[in-house]
Amino acid sequence: MKCIYKATELDVVKFYRSEGMSNPDYNTILYVIETTTGEKGHLVDAYGMYAGNVSRELIKKLNIIK
Repeated sequence: MKCIYKATELDVVKFYRSEGMSNPDYNTILYVIETTTGEKGHLVDAYGMYAGNVSRELIKKLNIIK
């Protein structure tokens, strides 16, 4: 079953950045996400020069739990 969540229903539990040693194409960030209903998933995007697959509006709306 496919579910669609609003950004307000998502929290970023953790995030991990990975940097390529010699090529900026390999800069990625992995967000570990949990919904308000307890569903878990992930979101992967580039960062740096090649960022932009995930809208800035969505990233700003996600809460990072510390």
